[in-house]
Amino acid sequence: MMDNDYERGPTLDRVRSLFDYDQASGRLTSKSGFAVSDRPNLQGYLRVTVDGRRYLQHRLIWFFVYGKFPSEQVDHIDGDRTNNAIANLRHVSNMKNAQNIRRAHRDSKTGLLGVAATERGTWEARIQVNGRRTCLGSTFKTPEEAHAVYLDAKRRLHEGCTI
Repeated sequence: MMDNDYERGPTLDRVRSLFDYDQASGRLTSKSGFAVSDRPNLQGYLRVTVDGRRYLQHRLIWFFVYGKFPSEQVDHIDGDRTNNAIANLRHVSNMKNAQNIRRAHRDSKTGLLGVAATERGTWEARIQVNGRRTCLGSTFKTPEEAHAVYLDAKRRLHEGCTI
């Protein structure tokens, strides 16, 4: 949901009248006794319904704490999409949020972030920086070697990386 979608959403007073929030644990609880879901959606995020509309809990929590809906992404620093402790949330651009990815995409053949198989049966480490994909050195004998090289480069080249 983009910032302008929230303009039609609840007011800060409304949200604070409905919920309590524990900043240390990240738990959002209802003041009126209705359950706040602790089951993640298919993308791994917790949601909550306010006045018939669903919101991602971490974005509503940002509003609760800072009084303004986030204009960009709210990133979970530790990569755990259910850890909504305010110290684990940061307001970042789409690019920085993408730089904090920790798992390979579902369609990855290797299951390792930044690693691709070559036609010769070796492994390649690749990273994308400023929209350009770069191969990180020569090929590697194992996917784990390639992944280690990728992680080293990610820590140096991705400003948003927290691993």
